[in-house]
Amino acid sequence: MEWYEKPLRFGGFIMEPEIAKRMNCNVVQISKTEDRLFEKVIEEFHKREIKVICYIGTFWMDEKMAKEHPDWLQKKGVKVKTFEESGRFPCPNSGWRDYTFDYLKDTLKNYEVDGIFFDGPGFYAGSCYCDNCQRRFKKQYGKTIPLKFEDNPDLYRNFIRFRYESINDFIRDAKKEAVSIGSKVPIYMNARGMKGLTKSCGRDVQEMAEYEDIVGAEAFMYYFSKHQTLDRPLWEQSGTATGILNPQ
Repeated sequence: MEWYEKPLRFGGFIMEPEIAKRMNCNVVQISKTEDRLFEKVIEEFHKREIKVICYIGTFWMDEKMAKEHPDWLQKKGVKVKTFEESGRFPCPNSGWRDYTFDYLKDTLKNYEVDGIFFDGPGFYAGSCYCDNCQRRFKKQYGKTIPLKFEDNPDLYRNFIRFRYESINDFIRDAKKEAVSIGSKVPIYMNARGMKGLTKSCGRDVQEMAEYEDIVGAEAFMYYFSKHQTLDRPLWEQSGTATGILNPQ
């Protein structure tokens, strides 16, 4: 049995190694920092028998990268422009994909991480109409993505399916890239839960499970504020946040 198939108690991003140990955490998710510091942090967690999963943010591009690679950005459908006014979201069908895979392999080659967690990517409402998506969609379905689907429900279903397949392909190929350099660490990504409109972001937890070593979803928001639904049992709200699966 692999370590990630056993009960896990996760520590937070900024948790100090000794505090994580006192709280009986056996795994933490942390972002990559300056090289030597990252090596030292991993070493300190490992001294305490705590596994380290490297967090890689894949739902966002910084301003510098967005300006250098505008063709990597998702584009809205209605006005066919990028999301610059509300954020810089990378398209999983663009060259950003290869950049992310190179970053992944560099991390696995140079650091003793025990796993990889991708926070994203996902599609956003009204996306994506970039040239990369248009080319891939036309190759698959023989037509470009229309701005409106009212007169063609079949094409709309193809568009939704296209988004799911794009995200599935991302996590599948990320795993392949890791295996290609001899890595056997578990890889997984953020997903939607068992409830909700997964078509809104193109991430389906059941479909993605085929390519992941761990199945998880971000569900903390359902325990408080406006997201809380009293008519929904807690086990259902957090089911995929605690579910572990090894599909290999």
